[in-house]
Amino acid sequence: MATTITGSGVDNIIDGTITNADINASAGIAQSKTALLTSGDMPSGSVLQVVEAGMNGTATHAAGSTTYSTLFSGSLTNVQASSVVIGWVNIQGSMTGTGSDVAIACFQGSRVMGGGTAADSCDSGLMMNLRRGSGLVNVRGSGMFIDSSPPTGTVQYDVKVINETTFTVGRGQQTGAKRHLRPRNNIILMEIGA
Repeated sequence: MATTITGSGVDNIIDGTITNADINASAGIAQSKTALLTSGDMPSGSVLQVVEAGMNGTATHAAGSTTYSTLFSGSLTNVQASSVVIGWVNIQGSMTGTGSDVAIACFQGSRVMGGGTAADSCDSGLMMNLRRGSGLVNVRGSGMFIDSSPPTGTVQYDVKVINETTFTVGRGQQTGAKRHLRPRNNIILMEIGA
């Protein structure tokens, strides 16, 4: 059974200019305004916001095998006071010395994100540990964390490095040719409603 649509909107459809109002008018649908959803309307587990931050270009970090230095930071302002933040970190760079290590961690204030257990004088919460082999100068890795109790308000996450020899983030060892692409090193933060 075919449905015939009549009304003022049909003329606009035929002319090639169509709007939702035209369709609604032609179909005899009453228009109503819908209120915007707030975070309180969202069910538990809903994604409330996604934020990305990071760095383009390169940065060189001298050996700091006992001291962290900050690579870049990302922050968000909580939509809900009892939310959870999930974070992903992506890193690519190059090391100068064979057999040298670089560890990437993410901090929220003095809290170390991630997991793991402190042992052998190592910190817990390591996101990735990369090592330059004899033939591998370029290092890359990614890691994630779940912050189940972030503070309310604006929350900043600092991606930090602790390394042997020199670590250059943002480029591989080779440079100068079109095929030597430069990555964006970044952190992605997702707030999940409780």
